[in-house]
Amino acid sequence: MSDYVDKRAPWAPPKFTIGQKHSAHVVLQDSSLLESFFARLQDMCTLIAAAPGTSSADLSLAWQMVELKKVNVLVYGQTGAGKSTLIGELVGKDGLGGATTFEVDQHTTASGVCFVDRPGIDIPGAVSTDAESTATQSSMSVWHKFMHTLKHWADEQAKRASWKKTLDDLDRRLRSNSAEDRPLALVYVHKAGNPRLYKEHIKALLTKAHTLLVPTFVVMADKWSADEPSRQILERDIKEMIDELGENKRHKRVQYHLLSARQYKSGTTTHPSMGMGEFVAGLLSNLEPADAITFIRQAGFSAGNRKRPAASLSTAYPSTDAPSRTEVATDVTPPMPSFPARRSGTDCNTSAKKRRKA
Repeated sequence: MSDYVDKRAPWAPPKFTIGQKHSAHVVLQDSSLLESFFARLQDMCTLIAAAPGTSSADLSLAWQMVELKKVNVLVYGQTGAGKSTLIGELVGKDGLGGATTFEVDQHTTASGVCFVDRPGIDIPGAVSTDAESTATQSSMSVWHKFMHTLKHWADEQAKRASWKKTLDDLDRRLRSNSAEDRPLALVYVHKAGNPRLYKEHIKALLTKAHTLLVPTFVVMADKWSADEPSRQILERDIKEMIDELGENKRHKRVQYHLLSARQYKSGTTTHPSMGMGEFVAGLLSNLEPADAITFIRQAGFSAGNRKRPAASLSTAYPSTDAPSRTEVATDVTPPMPSFPARRSGTDCNTSAKKRRKA
């Protein structure tokens, strides 16, 4: 381990220097990797419990973390972004990637770092890559245009429901009392070959973790799948988004990494894997036991017959930077397309009779 950890000032968290993918894999499979992390977390809990002013604090979640010795890293991204491929290369599992992820999959390394592969996100309003061309739609009959519009409307409703479910699930995990669920880092993966960056929706996802002091990362994956000019434009947009998110209350920013988890063949050229070591180094270097203070909850107390419910510190001291629920990814539900009007023969006869009577 000493080969990958820089010297540091006393009590400061370790800063990792990892250059190659193989080295990153070796580090993640080291069973002693997180020993000092959980030892410092245990010391911190002991001190909090011993201090008169905080002795009544609920440390159950932090103690669960110490006992479980597992660090959950949530990995999000659109379908096909390369989440599973990235995780497979980090944990040394062949066969991950290439297929769409529909269920939550956990991949725990020997060190205790657990990558939680989330199902691919369908972002509301995202343009489908297999959508019919304008020319094809213009040649449709009125009926087929209606059916196409109806299908698009139904797909959008499904996307909105799925997106809300994703945000609600992240909220639940970020405030969970279970060490099995609670994340210590969040990663959003975006494929370099996808030029569309839906900033407002991605910011809504990242903000939830960032404002609660969870180390947050944006990864541009499959570097070689895009040409240099397109990649530079996308990289500029990502960095602008990160600037808009700004610093959290600990003066930490969302981190950005560019990588290619595997070799990439383009014609006769084979591009190497790159950036994996730097990403793992950044992830590990941002894990701090002090973040566990956000796990502490205030113990309930009695005041006559009234009890004050337990509340997390993040709830007791909300961030002024956190957008309200109505401001985050608010999508106006489009109206259901109206059915094409058709007049039946009966309607026509009735109208004729009315005219004759008049």
